[in-house]
Amino acid sequence: MPYLPRKIGIVTSPTGAVIQDMLHRIADRCPRDVMLWPVAVQGPAAAGQIAAAIEGFNALPDAQRPDVLIVARGGGSFEDLMPFNAEIVVRAVAGSAIPVVSGVGHEPDMTLCDFAADVRAPTPSAAAEMVVPVRDDLIYGLTLTQRRLRQAVTTQIDGQRRKLEYLQRLLPDPRRQVMQAGQRLAELEERVKRLMPQRLQALRDKLETMSRVLVANSPDAALAKGYVYLTRDGVPVRSAEAEAGAIDVHFKDGTRKGELR
Repeated sequence: MPYLPRKIGIVTSPTGAVIQDMLHRIADRCPRDVMLWPVAVQGPAAAGQIAAAIEGFNALPDAQRPDVLIVARGGGSFEDLMPFNAEIVVRAVAGSAIPVVSGVGHEPDMTLCDFAADVRAPTPSAAAEMVVPVRDDLIYGLTLTQRRLRQAVTTQIDGQRRKLEYLQRLLPDPRRQVMQAGQRLAELEERVKRLMPQRLQALRDKLETMSRVLVANSPDAALAKGYVYLTRDGVPVRSAEAEAGAIDVHFKDGTRKGELR
């Protein structure tokens, strides 16, 4: 059964209080489009017309087909209700692709149509009430849902805002970090400017000291003290066990030829 049908099909007599009462109930509860398929509801031709109406509604194009059917008539004698016990009607109701509500007779009345239908209503008026909800209840439900949804969204937004504020308190201020980094950079720059001349002077002093040491320990310094050194073919002679032969003797003011014996 559709909760809120767009269109309702009714199979009943077009005259009498039944159809008027059903239309009145639908309009009061929740106005919907209603399609009436007029039929005879008693007499020899009634069963065929009722079955044809149900099958006719099912044969309509989708855009025109109702979402629910009501098969209805008012109360009457057992003989008056016999068309709704006819096999042709019962088979049409059972084979309907559209949900069918049976509202035949009054509360004590029972027909085979009631058992074949998707839903049995005790009266035609009750059938009309079953197929549509109360519009005011729908509006109230929608209003309540809207209020709950708005409250849920507000709660969610407030929760996310509090979470964001908490994370902001945990995170350091980027502007302060940039300021502190710039301050440290300025301090390092000042320190470099202050220490660079001292460092350069220390390196100069060390270089001069090393230069003096190198000069003091150079071969020329030894020669100036009266020492000589010997070479043979440009290679220093380092031992008294060296092979005898011609050598070069280096003095501070020149070189002389000599010979080892």
